[in-house]
Amino acid sequence: MSASSWRRVLMVISAVYLLVQIANVILVGRSIGFGQLLELGDSTLFIQLSSKPWLSGELWGGGGIVFGYPVLLKLFGLGFGMLLLQTLGSAAAWLVLGWEVFRGSHRASVGVVSAGFLMVLSLAPEVSYLHQFIMTDSLGLSGFVVMVAIMLRLLRTGSQVACALVIPVALVWVEIRPTNIVFVLLLSLVAVVWAARSRRRDIAVLAAGGLLLCAGFAVFHSQQRGQVVTKWVVDVGLDDPEIRAFLVAQGMPINETVLSLGDGAGISGDYAGRMAADPSLREFNKWVEDESLDAYTKWLLRDPAAFTADASRSFAASLPEKPPDFIIVGQEFGKKITPTARDAVWPIGGSIGSLAWVRPHLLLGLIVGYTLVLATVVLRLRPKMWRDARWLTGWLMVYILPVHVGVSFFADTVEVVRHGLGAALQLRVALVLLIAWSVDALWVGRNVQPTVGGRGTSSSTRSSATEGLVATTVDSDLNSPALPDVDVSRSNSVPSSTRS
Repeated sequence: MSASSWRRVLMVISAVYLLVQIANVILVGRSIGFGQLLELGDSTLFIQLSSKPWLSGELWGGGGIVFGYPVLLKLFGLGFGMLLLQTLGSAAAWLVLGWEVFRGSHRASVGVVSAGFLMVLSLAPEVSYLHQFIMTDSLGLSGFVVMVAIMLRLLRTGSQVACALVIPVALVWVEIRPTNIVFVLLLSLVAVVWAARSRRRDIAVLAAGGLLLCAGFAVFHSQQRGQVVTKWVVDVGLDDPEIRAFLVAQGMPINETVLSLGDGAGISGDYAGRMAADPSLREFNKWVEDESLDAYTKWLLRDPAAFTADASRSFAASLPEKPPDFIIVGQEFGKKITPTARDAVWPIGGSIGSLAWVRPHLLLGLIVGYTLVLATVVLRLRPKMWRDARWLTGWLMVYILPVHVGVSFFADTVEVVRHGLGAALQLRVALVLLIAWSVDALWVGRNVQPTVGGRGTSSSTRSSATEGLVATTVDSDLNSPALPDVDVSRSNSVPSSTRS
């Protein structure tokens, strides 16, 4: 099949995928009566903040939480509008990533299979369940997918559009969930490396990286002093004798009223009002605002080995071998702290998405090991392919995974299972990119020499008599022979060299 034929195949797959997502919107909408979406513990605070006037300081970050999600709730409502945004926003993100992987493939067939698999992966309940809740998880995962697509585009072409988009997308993403600063740090690192190697736009990319670092860190720090630490102190620390003694040693005021704060008080909608109304809680509330972050940090980092073990267990808990009832149960290693939402609708395509997600731990471990070995061996066979955007992005996501796991656990030790989904998805997307790159590199031959940042480089041409290949003009991101289903991005690129 020609590249254009494979492109038409992917267009059909994309259309079917979009129809499935629209059907899911209708299915969930009918189930909930097109009314308010389902709630979890944190939903109460989001709903409360979204009800504030547009000029209210609480709506714009003064309520102990970043403003991104409450503002979206105010814009789109608590029901069908938000369901549309979260479901179709996710569909758009995965389509963008799928098509970018396709355009970066030397073999169009490899690109189509990779893109199709990514779309199926997004139908897994671990991802598609989340669209039904008033929570940041759905948009957070969609933002991750968009950021990966931007990174691939930036590395593949050095696109000015990608440079321009990365700033607003990243700022919105960290406003939705501050722990996303981990991936922003990764993207900033890539921008710095790209700027150092590219002769164009280096100042702009470095400036963008600096802006993202500063803005992301500021938001992350602000959030940590708010809801997350409060939730840990009130919902976990006060109930655990060991943690409570540690907090008291760190200066936490304690009395009968403080001890009476029940399970779940830290994430209840009336928490702030209760703190302000009860004089006996005033000193405790001031300590929580001013000093709890330091105590929280000291507790988690008191034993690095224990922290690493706890973070690893939290990540393992986000990789269950059963369908994801766990997503809608807040847990601290199995302890329920929020009620299950039994009204969640099993999404269309959830079963096939479950297969793509790969739940059995043994099988997933084998796939991870096989993929990493395969990518390493293929690199020795095709050393020029290391500059391919899929290889760079895939390995970077693998390298950053332990940091992502640790920061996700640090950011919320209460609901570790749900918050570990970002790292779980990052692992799977990295595996898809590395497998696609490996197959592509083995298939196209040794004379492939990809480019970085849109700068073309030439490579030697093999004899058509011995290889059955025809030398041709190549684009800026794909210096490879025109195989039957190669050069899928020809229409979007600029020739970099002409071979005779």
